Amino acid sequence: MTVEEQPIKPAEPKPYALCWIDIETTGLEPDIDVILELAYVITEFEYPYKRLDMGAFLVNPYDMALTEQELCAHMGPEVEALHRKSGLIQDWVTHQKSALSIFGVENRLLELAKCWPSGNKEKVRLAGSSVDFDRSFLKVYMPDFAKRLHYRVFDASNMATVCQSLGRVRTSSVESRHRAGSDVNDSVNLMLECVRWMLSIEPFKTMGDIRA
Repeated sequence: MTVEEQPIKPAEPKPYALCWIDIETTGLEPDIDVILELAYVITEFEYPYKRLDMGAFLVNPYDMALTEQELCAHMGPEVEALHRKSGLIQDWVTHQKSALSIFGVENRLLELAKCWPSGNKEKVRLAGSSVDFDRSFLKVYMPDFAKRLHYRVFDASNMATVCQSLGRVRTSSVESRHRAGSDVNDSVNLMLECVRWMLSIEPFKTMGDIRA
């Protein structure tokens, strides 16, 4: 069979949406460390990524109440310094009794995902910054929800690197504040900045004119 004779494959279904997630943890290793805070934003797949839903949770992965000293014992000094600066440690210790368990957060996310396509249809794609980090924790602590996400990801930090390779000088004030709610919104905004920059240069400008 020649190239011309090969059947044209049907186009893949368009992704249903983007699920932007950011988590704050006690460290970098999902087999050892745990999730302390999680936030999500659901947006349309198409630029300009209209926000459809959002939420944020303090997460209590422990079976007992912890003092500040006991919580910090689960962190290395660098992580503790970050979470002290952001206020997460104080907030977590103060509100740990009302925080959701890992199971409770996953149930909330699964409830959110009830309307998402599954099976052979295009699943929702996980989005954010340095998405592999967040996915690694979701696979360990929220495996049922992780299965509802497409294996491909939508990474704003990778997009920023691509734009830098094309000559963009980053002037953005977007910088991680190490709180899940602010950081997940910053990821959406970073992607918007990158796409707008790309649509302002040739040969992408025509595409921007069409979308305007």
